[in-house]
Amino acid sequence: MTLTIQPASQPVVITSTTLAPGTVSVPYSQPISITGGTPPYTCASLNPATGGLKVETNCIVDGTPTTAGTFSFTVVAKDSNGSASQPTAIHVTINPLTAPVVITSPTTLPNGTVGKAYGITCPTIGCDGIQFAASGGVPGYTYAVVSGSVPGLTMSTSGLYSGKPTKGGTYNVGMQATDSKGNESAVVFYQVKITGSSIFGKLKSLLQ
Repeated sequence: MTLTIQPASQPVVITSTTLAPGTVSVPYSQPISITGGTPPYTCASLNPATGGLKVETNCIVDGTPTTAGTFSFTVVAKDSNGSASQPTAIHVTINPLTAPVVITSPTTLPNGTVGKAYGITCPTIGCDGIQFAASGGVPGYTYAVVSGSVPGLTMSTSGLYSGKPTKGGTYNVGMQATDSKGNESAVVFYQVKITGSSIFGKLKSLLQ
């Protein structure tokens, strides 16, 4: 009779306690390193998903981070025979977006005339106005006038500044862009000169 002695299997151990850093709003996926036991391994987190990240059963931490900071998961790994590791804390640092939201165009606003469509760029009906654009952050930008105003002109959430000026004068207006995650650009200020006078002003001058 031959007696075969099998070597004792090594215990299951989670060896990666700090994973590579990620960035807010950038999809993240990093494997958890495990040794010992008999692969393949499965993993489970003893605490819930946080900050947009979660531990998958295939021992990968993934998701799209929603918040900057350092997040911890207490993870247990099991091998194919059901042998389990000790609960192990795994840490992930998520960095904020490095590119701020910036209004890239226009750099200046044109002057206008009372009663005439502002900033016409082509002869087709509906294409009047000045289109704003932004970069940085997470695309999906909205725009707003946050300081001052030009009577008769409005800003759409998609960034079209248009209308027909109703009153002459020189105006200072501040514009701001916001990305899809709520990150705001610095306010950009523009000066707009509107020439001509309103029909009400003309009637008033005639009556005097």
